[in-house]
Amino acid sequence: MNLVKYYLNDKSKESSVVMLNLRKQGFIYRRSTRVIVETSSWNDKTQRVTPIKSAPAHRAANKLLDNIATALTSEYYNALADGRDLDKSNFDYILSKYTNSSFEEDDTIKYVEDYFEQYIGKLRLEEG
Repeated sequence: MNLVKYYLNDKSKESSVVMLNLRKQGFIYRRSTRVIVETSSWNDKTQRVTPIKSAPAHRAANKLLDNIATALTSEYYNALADGRDLDKSNFDYILSKYTNSSFEEDDTIKYVEDYFEQYIGKLRLEEG
């Protein structure tokens, strides 16, 4: 079972923010991923955007959600193994590395296409 679950903030609109929920043994962490997707392309069962060949941004969004889930899950289990308290500020810091924003200073919401451009830029840097 996945530790991190994703859902749309408002399915009634044309597009919605992808929210994350991490809940285990009394620890609750809920935040916005600041990624906006078209509600028609969201799959509730997989908790991801349905990939379409003509929309590479969908794959980039799914990759971002996978990376966030992996990082937060790792922090959760590492904290337990090390005997550390589960500090939500640590989770905020990890999430901010993927969203390029601070949760206290910036409420900017990025669209899937913004993350795709960021992903392409990182690929270009790695190649060059």
